[in-house]
Order: sequence, then structure tokens, then C-alpha cells
Amino acid sequence: MLSGKYNPLWHEVDFTNYNTLDSGVFNDVAPLAYKSEVDLVKPYVDNLKPGFIRQEGAYDWRGVSSERTDQEIANNISAIYNTPEAQKHIQVLIQQGYTPEQANALFANRIYRAGREFAYEDRELNPLSKIYEEDRLKRARTKEQQAT
Repeated sequence: MLSGKYNPLWHEVDFTNYNTLDSGVFNDVAPLAYKSEVDLVKPYVDNLKPGFIRQEGAYDWRGVSSERTDQEIANNISAIYNTPEAQKHIQVLIQQGYTPEQANALFANRIYRAGREFAYEDRELNPLSKIYEEDRLKRARTKEQQAT
């Protein structure tokens, strides 16, 4: 709770206003630290190595595609669902009026979207285009020197 990772929707006890004078000594389990959907998927998608995505004109696009993050989450979906934090997210959705099936589907959608936050693309001139560009610049410099 002290680290700001407390979610009152996850617990039956009001830890914030708990009073030992009225309620007695607190001997329930410690509150479960809050983890967002992003926190739940981060161990599976944060350290993916960038790879080739596509070639577009003179550029190569490298990075981690959203399809790749989706695949990693699909490969680890049971590990994510088996965490107590994931079960709390689903439990809160059910408390908000969703059926268990709807809550599971909504939670699955949220974790796939959370994984896509780790997808990125970087554009780089491909090697052949670099050679052509260097040659073009060299010829332009030679023409410039000959003109002076």
C-alpha cells in the first residue's frame, strides 16, 4: 500500500480507514499489490529483440511488430491468467456487471492491447540504398569540385 499500488476494488476490507479500536486487531492477509495489464504482460514482451519487419522503398523497417507481441502473449496467456492480479482484474469486471465470459473476453482484449504498447518500428536506409546514396553524393562532390 505504501508504494501506491493499492486498489480498493480488489479487497473486501477498507485498509485506508481500518480502525483497530472499532474492528479489533487486523489479522487478515496483506493486501495484494496492484498490477495493471501493462505490468502483467511486461515480463513477456518488454525484452523482445528487434527484427526485420518489412522493406518499403529504400528503407528497411526493423523493430518489434504488434503481431509478435500478440504471439508472445498468446504463448503465455495461461501464465498471465494464473496470476492473482489477473484474477482480481476479472473479478472487478464481474462486480461491475459483466458476465464471467464477457469479463474474460474483455480482460483478454486489454492484455493484448497492453502488449502492443511494447511494439515499435524503426526506419533505416537499406544497405544497397546506402551504397547508391554514397555514390550519388561522391559524384555530386566531384561535379562541384570540377565546376570551381
